Amino acid sequence: MQSPYYFKNHRYKRNCIYLRKSRRDIEAEQHGAGETLTRHKDMLLDLAKRRGLTVDKIYQEIVSADTIAARPVMQQLLNDIQAGLWDAVLVVEVERLARGDTMDQGQVAQAFKFSSTCIITPNRDYDPNNEADEEYFEFGLFMARREYKTTTRRLQAGREASAHEGKYPGAVDPYGYTRYKLKGEKGWSLRIVPEEAEHVRLMYSLFAYGREIEKDGQTVHEPMGAAKVADVLNELGSRTRKGNLWTTSSIRGIIHNPLYCGLIQWYTREKKVQMVDGRRIAKRPFSDRHFLAKGRHEAIVDQELWDAAQAASKGRNKLSVNRTKDTVNPLAGIIKCSECGKAMVRTPMYGHLAGVDYLKCSTPRCPTSSCPLEDVETMILSTLSAWLKEAPLPAAAPIKPDTSAETMRLAAEAHLAELEKRRTRLMDLLEQGVYDTTTYVERSALLSKEISAAKSALESIPVTKRTNREKIADLLPEITHVLQAYPTAVTPAEKNQLLRSVIDHITYHKTHRCFRNENPAAFVSLDIFPKEK
Repeated sequence: MQSPYYFKNHRYKRNCIYLRKSRRDIEAEQHGAGETLTRHKDMLLDLAKRRGLTVDKIYQEIVSADTIAARPVMQQLLNDIQAGLWDAVLVVEVERLARGDTMDQGQVAQAFKFSSTCIITPNRDYDPNNEADEEYFEFGLFMARREYKTTTRRLQAGREASAHEGKYPGAVDPYGYTRYKLKGEKGWSLRIVPEEAEHVRLMYSLFAYGREIEKDGQTVHEPMGAAKVADVLNELGSRTRKGNLWTTSSIRGIIHNPLYCGLIQWYTREKKVQMVDGRRIAKRPFSDRHFLAKGRHEAIVDQELWDAAQAASKGRNKLSVNRTKDTVNPLAGIIKCSECGKAMVRTPMYGHLAGVDYLKCSTPRCPTSSCPLEDVETMILSTLSAWLKEAPLPAAAPIKPDTSAETMRLAAEAHLAELEKRRTRLMDLLEQGVYDTTTYVERSALLSKEISAAKSALESIPVTKRTNREKIADLLPEITHVLQAYPTAVTPAEKNQLLRSVIDHITYHKTHRCFRNENPAAFVSLDIFPKEK
């Protein structure tokens, strides 16, 4: 006697299996449920055997993502389906195919429908050309999306609550620490790894205070940025957790992470999705929901060393120069184009201009035209001389800014922060059952009005900015030193350091294309902004 599935199975000649392990499966494995992909593969192979179906290929991936763009194996499967390679796809449940938004669900549904590819699960077959099956399939995708959003919201709320309690909410051990499960309660904390912690302290110490080195028979102090710190650690044989060499970005990531001074931070960046030319572009800007909490773990660096490293980072000069080469442009990192905002770069000339360095915009086809670098330097020094002559006050009596507005601003910011804390406590009281839903809604509405009023009050406080003349008055001794030392400076790096001591940045204006008989400097204008002392 023929199987009841014979006539239906007869047209399923080319079949494949799709397997995907999700976050829920990983959690189940931690509770002893067994390896998910192996269980599901055995289940579907047994189903194919009972149904008399041949399986020609198995697609499998380990990812928990809400978009098809983040699932390369799923993209390959859809391409093969649209090419007509398969008559049926076997999956444990339709939810494994798509948990994304309406666009992703529509892409999956159309791929199966227009190629007449069926979906076979242990509970039901879905024929995309059958109206009832199509409705069941679309409803299954909708429920998958709803389940995904609910799970994500629950997990994020739990991780945020852990961060507020000082627990470590991350899934990866940070360098210098190892995670451990807290006893008698949910969540994780961190335990110091002594060998790695010594390297972390060395990073902070070198970055904050530099080191003493022997040069030309003399002991000199060498300030150290992230690149030099990375070189020192690599020379000592230190490596990252993955066994790689230390890089500038990896050093900066540790230097600026408050985890190492005993704090837990959360919502540093937040994923934002935008539609650009019909495509979804995901960005991760800094979040306004960012907060810090006192961690339960032991700090590797003390507060004094942490503050010193952060102060060194803010005041450090950053040059856009390859660190394997010497600085050749005295204006590196200082002067920018007025048209596109990009840095102006030094370019050596050839032909009849051989031996002359020009200052050019780095953006292709930018309307800004070039000018001899030496002429621009002369214009800058002339401006500094004019600052010195037009100084509003003697150097001995620097202008002190009025701090009343700043005091008001700090008080308003503190008030707003307290209201945000009250909002968090209000949510905690709801979750603990102290407030019912009605009480919570009423108090939340009142609190939202207070927060809106506090934000309006903060925005109404004028921002006190010091004028350029006030800044120049504070810089008179430094300007005098620059004008005296610049002509005798030997290297471009020394000149760059001198200019940076008094100049914040310079905007370069010149769009006129000169002929050979014209002086390029005659068409250049510079906006020079003094440094805040």
